[in-house]
Amino acid sequence: MSKIGIVGGPRTGKTTLARKLGGTVHHLDSFMQLGWSEASEAAAQQIDKISDPAVMEGVSLARALRKWLRSHPEGKPLDKVIVLQQPVAEVSAGQVVMGMGVGTVFNEISEELIKRGTEIVYAQVT
Repeated sequence: MSKIGIVGGPRTGKTTLARKLGGTVHHLDSFMQLGWSEASEAAAQQIDKISDPAVMEGVSLARALRKWLRSHPEGKPLDKVIVLQQPVAEVSAGQVVMGMGVGTVFNEISEELIKRGTEIVYAQVT
């Protein structure tokens, strides 16, 4: 296993998949009490601190990856990013909007991640 990130909106199965993959799991939503900007900054810093094998997951990961890429002109933050787009449980209107935001941010950075050697896999938890 390597350094893997799981990106997705609320209730898409990020935590469930992370547990199935094994290794050390870092739940980045634990930073959310800091606020969006601070949470993604703390998560971006966490990327540099983790070692293989590890899985990072949370709604803040897309923003954290964007901040990591901006602060690191070279290199790849993670070996693989798994993108989950479909909720596996009922979501509120606010959670739908949050998921759209996660998708927008990830779409902004996906090409750069690929250029730097990060594998991107689109999946669905069943």
